[in-house]
Amino acid sequence: MSSAAIAIAAAATAKAALHARSGAVAVDLEARSVAGAASRAGLPFLVIRAIADPAEHDLPPAASARLKPDGRRICAPSSTPC
Repeated sequence: MSSAAIAIAAAATAKAALHARSGAVAVDLEARSVAGAASRAGLPFLVIRAIADPAEHDLPPAASARLKPDGRRICAPSSTPC
């Protein structure tokens, strides 16, 4: 159902490990914080997701990019310009 760890399962091997450990057939990070906020506010919550990254494929690097609130990418100091 829910894992205590919060991390992006970017590699196919990470997705396979999650499935082997928990039986999960999908991973959803984004809805967790919204579900928590809804619960604290006493509001109902439902999430419906479409899965766009099959378990046997790694995520593209852009999917793991950190973004600022305005949508611009956060670049690590040692990385190439982005």
